[in-house]
Amino acid sequence: MIGRVGPEMTVLDSDLPFERDGHDVRAGFSIHEGERHWFVLQFAHSEQRPPPPLDHQQAFDKTEAFWREWVCRLDRPTQWPQAVRRSLTMVKALTSRRTGGIVAAPTTSLPEVPAGKQN
Repeated sequence: MIGRVGPEMTVLDSDLPFERDGHDVRAGFSIHEGERHWFVLQFAHSEQRPPPPLDHQQAFDKTEAFWREWVCRLDRPTQWPQAVRRSLTMVKALTSRRTGGIVAAPTTSLPEVPAGKQN
Protein backbone atom coordinates (compact mmCIF):
# COMPACT_ATOMS: atom_id res chain seq x y z
CA MET A 1 0.00 0.00 0.00
CA ILE A 2 1.41 3.40 -0.97
CA GLY A 3 0.63 6.69 0.78
CA ARG A 4 1.77 10.09 -0.49
CA VAL A 5 1.64 13.42 1.33
CA GLY A 6 3.34 16.33 -0.37
CA PRO A 7 6.98 15.47 -1.05
CA GLU A 8 6.93 12.26 1.00
CA MET A 9 5.81 8.70 0.33
CA THR A 10 5.45 5.66 2.57
CA VAL A 11 5.09 2.09 1.39
CA LEU A 12 3.55 -0.49 3.74
CA ASP A 13 3.86 -4.23 3.10
CA SER A 14 2.90 -7.22 5.26
CA ASP A 15 2.15 -10.92 5.18
CA LEU A 16 -1.22 -10.08 6.76
CA PRO A 17 -4.13 -8.47 4.93
CA PHE A 18 -4.87 -4.82 5.61
CA GLU A 19 -7.28 -2.33 4.13
CA ARG A 20 -7.62 1.38 3.63
CA ASP A 21 -10.54 3.12 5.34
CA GLY A 22 -10.46 6.70 4.11
CA HIS A 23 -7.09 8.03 5.28
CA ASP A 24 -6.58 5.15 7.73
CA VAL A 25 -4.96 1.77 7.14
CA ARG A 26 -6.29 -1.05 9.27
CA ALA A 27 -5.46 -4.68 9.94
CA GLY A 28 -7.26 -6.96 12.35
CA PHE A 29 -5.58 -10.17 13.42
CA SER A 30 -4.70 -12.41 16.33
CA ILE A 31 -1.26 -13.80 16.97
CA HIS A 32 -0.78 -17.07 18.78
CA GLU A 33 2.29 -18.45 20.47
CA GLY A 34 4.91 -19.48 17.94
CA GLU A 35 3.44 -17.46 15.05
CA ARG A 36 5.39 -14.73 13.33
CA HIS A 37 4.05 -11.99 11.10
CA TRP A 38 5.76 -8.97 9.63
CA PHE A 39 5.09 -5.39 8.58
CA VAL A 40 7.60 -3.36 6.60
CA LEU A 41 7.25 0.43 6.34
CA GLN A 42 9.56 2.18 3.86
CA PHE A 43 10.04 5.86 3.05
CA ALA A 44 10.83 7.61 -0.24
CA HIS A 45 10.28 10.97 -1.88
CA SER A 46 6.96 11.26 -3.76
CA GLU A 47 8.61 12.07 -7.07
CA GLN A 48 10.60 8.80 -6.97
CA ARG A 49 9.43 5.32 -7.80
CA PRO A 50 8.33 3.28 -4.79
CA PRO A 51 11.24 1.36 -3.24
CA PRO A 52 11.46 -2.33 -4.13
CA PRO A 53 10.08 -4.79 -1.56
CA LEU A 54 12.49 -5.71 1.23
CA ASP A 55 13.35 -9.23 2.24
CA HIS A 56 11.78 -8.87 5.68
CA GLN A 57 13.71 -11.76 7.26
CA GLN A 58 17.06 -10.48 5.99
CA ALA A 59 16.24 -6.96 7.24
CA PHE A 60 15.21 -8.36 10.64
CA ASP A 61 18.37 -10.45 10.95
CA LYS A 62 20.57 -7.49 10.00
CA THR A 63 18.80 -5.20 12.48
CA GLU A 64 19.02 -7.75 15.30
CA ALA A 65 22.74 -8.29 14.63
CA PHE A 66 23.35 -4.51 14.69
CA TRP A 67 21.62 -4.05 18.04
CA ARG A 68 23.24 -7.10 19.66
CA GLU A 69 26.70 -5.96 18.55
CA TRP A 70 26.02 -2.40 19.68
CA VAL A 71 24.77 -3.31 23.17
CA CYS A 72 27.69 -5.72 23.71
CA ARG A 73 30.03 -2.73 23.66
CA LEU A 74 29.04 -2.09 27.26
CA ASP A 75 32.21 -3.23 28.93
CA ARG A 76 31.95 -1.60 32.36
CA PRO A 77 30.83 -3.79 35.21
CA THR A 78 27.52 -2.79 36.70
CA GLN A 79 25.25 -4.15 39.37
CA TRP A 80 22.29 -3.99 36.94
CA PRO A 81 23.60 -5.01 33.49
CA GLN A 82 20.21 -5.84 31.95
CA ALA A 83 18.61 -2.57 33.06
CA VAL A 84 21.60 -0.54 31.87
CA ARG A 85 21.65 -2.30 28.49
CA ARG A 86 17.91 -1.79 28.03
CA SER A 87 18.19 1.91 28.93
CA LEU A 88 21.15 2.44 26.60
CA THR A 89 19.33 0.65 23.79
CA MET A 90 16.26 2.84 24.27
CA VAL A 91 18.29 6.07 24.23
CA LYS A 92 20.15 4.89 21.11
CA ALA A 93 16.87 3.96 19.39
CA LEU A 94 15.49 7.44 20.10
CA THR A 95 18.58 9.17 18.70
CA SER A 96 18.65 10.49 15.13
CA ARG A 97 21.57 9.03 13.19
CA ARG A 98 21.60 12.11 10.93
CA THR A 99 21.52 14.85 13.59
CA GLY A 100 22.38 13.18 16.88
CA GLY A 101 19.24 14.72 18.39
CA ILE A 102 17.14 12.67 20.81
CA VAL A 103 13.37 12.40 20.42
CA ALA A 104 11.76 14.62 23.04
CA ALA A 105 9.05 13.23 25.30
CA PRO A 106 8.49 9.90 23.51
CA THR A 107 5.67 9.01 25.92
CA THR A 108 3.79 12.29 25.58
CA SER A 109 0.83 10.72 23.73
CA LEU A 110 0.53 7.48 25.64
CA PRO A 111 -2.66 7.11 27.66
CA GLU A 112 -2.23 7.23 31.41
CA VAL A 113 -4.61 4.31 31.85
CA PRO A 114 -5.16 1.19 29.71
CA ALA A 115 -7.10 1.91 26.51
CA GLY A 116 -7.13 5.60 27.41
CA LYS A 117 -10.26 5.15 29.52
CA GLN A 118 -11.12 7.93 31.91
CA ASN A 119 -12.27 7.19 35.45
